[in-house]
Amino acid sequence: MSKVSVVLSEALSSSYDKRYVVVDKESGKVLDDAQGYGFKSVKSAYACYGYKNRSPEKKKKERDIQNWIRSHKKFCDDLADGLFYEIKDDPDFKLDSKYIEACFKDAGVAMDGFTAAEFLRVWKRS
Repeated sequence: MSKVSVVLSEALSSSYDKRYVVVDKESGKVLDDAQGYGFKSVKSAYACYGYKNRSPEKKKKERDIQNWIRSHKKFCDDLADGLFYEIKDDPDFKLDSKYIEACFKDAGVAMDGFTAAEFLRVWKRS
């Protein structure tokens, strides 16, 4: 992703609403403009472009994790319930991979070929 850059689009922006596009650093060609609307932030432009241009291996791993989530619905429901009470009891609680690892360990459930961080990234989107 180092061959791309996110720049302010004068054509898509207005004086009160800045819009960004992803461009090729070498040619300056626009690679992604959010279907002609432009991205609202630099961060969202990089995130969207990165998601759209994942490697086939990464796509397969994400599908495998999604399938795992579907087949372990009870564990995921219990995880969501536990998370609700964690946040309720401690407003400063931070959901991270260490917490996910502890949940897997406490439940006696094995992570089948993925890390807690990978699981968390996919689970948040599902």
